[in-house]
Amino acid sequence: MKADLESALKGKSVEEWSNLFNKHGVPAGEVLSIPEILEHPQITERSLIKHFQTTPGTDREIAVVRAGFRLASGDPEPGLSTPLLAADTEKILEELGYDGDSVARLRAEGAV
Repeated sequence: MKADLESALKGKSVEEWSNLFNKHGVPAGEVLSIPEILEHPQITERSLIKHFQTTPGTDREIAVVRAGFRLASGDPEPGLSTPLLAADTEKILEELGYDGDSVARLRAEGAV
């Protein structure tokens, strides 16, 4: 059964099948790879990817996905790229109530 279906589907392109299915009320569309979807017109025209040219700790451009919605008061946008691994460890531990000695002990034990 699966082999028959695969054989039949090879007879038309993805675009042809999508059009045919949609014409007859069957929702259908191409499954895109991540690189393909990132170049898709819906993504590029809506500027859904924010590019950071310089990011501490990297030697390449970093891309971050923006919010997929718009607001009348202004679009939400990532202001910073991703932080370095463990960049905020001390601050978070402090907010959780750990003092300097406790953090030092955690570091010495290899926990952080």
